Amino acid sequence: MRAAPQRQAPRTRETWPSSGLENLAACPACGAAGRTPLHAGLVDTLYGVPGTWTLHCCGICRAVYLSPRPTAATIGDAYPVYYYTHAAALPTEAIVTPWRRIRQAVRNGYFAVRYGYELRSAWHVGGRALALTPALRQRLDLSIRHLTRATGSRLLDVGCGNGAFLMRMRSLGWRGTGVDTDPKAVTATRAMGLDARLGTIRASSFPDGLFDAVTLSHVIEHFHDPVAQLEECYRVLRPGGVLWISTPNLAGTGYRRYGRNWRGLEPPRHLVLFTPGALSRLLVRAGFVVVAQPPSVGARWMFEESEAIRREMQPSAQGLLAVFEWHVRVWIADSRALLNAASAEEIVVIATKP
Repeated sequence: MRAAPQRQAPRTRETWPSSGLENLAACPACGAAGRTPLHAGLVDTLYGVPGTWTLHCCGICRAVYLSPRPTAATIGDAYPVYYYTHAAALPTEAIVTPWRRIRQAVRNGYFAVRYGYELRSAWHVGGRALALTPALRQRLDLSIRHLTRATGSRLLDVGCGNGAFLMRMRSLGWRGTGVDTDPKAVTATRAMGLDARLGTIRASSFPDGLFDAVTLSHVIEHFHDPVAQLEECYRVLRPGGVLWISTPNLAGTGYRRYGRNWRGLEPPRHLVLFTPGALSRLLVRAGFVVVAQPPSVGARWMFEESEAIRREMQPSAQGLLAVFEWHVRVWIADSRALLNAASAEEIVVIATKP
């Protein structure tokens, strides 16, 4: 999983080399040729990667994609060396302070009550109480990606970053494997005693039906060919296995508010973006059955980042009233997301292989 660091000062604007670009004749999600330009002249406001970019909306599936875009051979130049999470994850055993032990016991109690995990130091009463708090409950659900004890024991995390998620799931009894295209991320994951492979799922040559669950946290938007990648996920899952995906939500409150300044666009690293319907159609095309789209809360970070981009592109005074209004909008956005997952800042989808 990739984690964007603090924004860096943009470099001087340049053009992306034309030899490193490719134009798409059809939507990479559904193959349809019809499209409408959505945003033109986009620039990388985060790290100053050269180039101006255009996003198109597919006329059939409503996915949004970059064209022209960096080729598979040159896309690495769009990622600064500090883009990935490289620091080794903190081992679960290192949590030793009394307050953290209490928090861990409450979380373990929640995972036991809600997801069936058998854990030591689990405070079931505290876990039941925590389950009554919607926002905290959603964050804990996301932290283990809604995977139950009954799902199985073999897990593949695509885009594993520093292995923090795999470490967490190992403490719950899972045998995890990570895949990442960044060598430093793979090194960090292996430093935690975890299995990690450098490259793509296909390059790792996993046997058919090896895994009980496959997860992709904010990864699918980086794929040049999302259909082929999901077909690989389908292949390596056992029948009945679970696929879990999260990705920025073009139908969310944030995009409706910030438009071309929305943090989730992130050209040219985000190659394909989805609405809940577009992602569901893509999963069905790859052979999956969509079983749930749970809510996700987290508008504050996305709004903060988008507001910073907006102020950079359109400077304006920020008075006390504007700040208060912004906090209210964040609260409203998260409240809406709890009631209607389709309005959240990210899409979360759970699907199964028949």
